[in-house]
Amino acid sequence: MNRWIFLCVVILAACRPDTPESLRIDAARQFVRECKRNGSPRWSFRAHAMGDTCDVLVVESLVPLDQRMVDRVHYAAPGRSGVQTFLDDHRFRAAAYTDPKHGLWTFGAITREEARSLKPCD
Repeated sequence: MNRWIFLCVVILAACRPDTPESLRIDAARQFVRECKRNGSPRWSFRAHAMGDTCDVLVVESLVPLDQRMVDRVHYAAPGRSGVQTFLDDHRFRAAAYTDPKHGLWTFGAITREEARSLKPCD
């Protein structure tokens, strides 16, 4: 009996359609993994797909940021991919960055007011 239940759960999970929302939630998780693997140890990030259609990537920095640092992460150095490229590749419409000092920076089709009101998808 338990084997049948387990088998049904596995089959249903495998048949789950990939919606644009679920793909962006997975992409946000991928972003965090890539940051951990490739980033500087002193830069720690969390990221979530947020908004009604999960199309805003919200990046939470665990260290204080300033505009120059956010620009560097978003646009990256020449020859390296920044968050802007990640947004385009995964069809996010915008990004918002926050830090422990309650800083907020936005890029793309989002206002600061909207960014403050977003709810996580995951």
